[in-house]
Amino acid sequence: MGKVPIYRRDEGTIDLSFPGNAKDHWERMQKFVTEAANGLPTPTELLDIGCGGGALIEFLISIGIRAIGIDKNSQLSSPSRDIRLGDIHALPFEDRSFNVAYSFGIFDSRQYMLDQETVFGEVKRVLRPEGLYLIQDFDQPNLALARGFEICKSSEYISILKRI
Repeated sequence: MGKVPIYRRDEGTIDLSFPGNAKDHWERMQKFVTEAANGLPTPTELLDIGCGGGALIEFLISIGIRAIGIDKNSQLSSPSRDIRLGDIHALPFEDRSFNVAYSFGIFDSRQYMLDQETVFGEVKRVLRPEGLYLIQDFDQPNLALARGFEICKSSEYISILKRI
């Protein structure tokens, strides 16, 4: 895959050496969302939960999607308008702030100890009605704890939930 330009928040420049992982990753997710839920709501306001260094956020912003991330690791994230430091068990956002939430890898029980019911409750709180929660993870969460969501798709690595 070709190189994808990505904005470097700290330098105010565009880095053309980004290997395209964020673009490839997002395009695969969009395909699943289109198949399961007829695409993303427009305009899209997305919360990336456990965003790490923010590569996906930077890519999404570059293509016109309003994206904000949250991560608890201050080593990976620097507070900015795009990335907030915080705990996913108590998301620092107003109710119904987003129409899409996304997470990759946060349910990995080898790395993180999550109260899944609380996480689902917080995601539901910050999503608008009919909002989508896109989960991509090698350890799929216990979807029985996702109260207030309809399961649009669930496979080995991807789940798409709609807030009801």
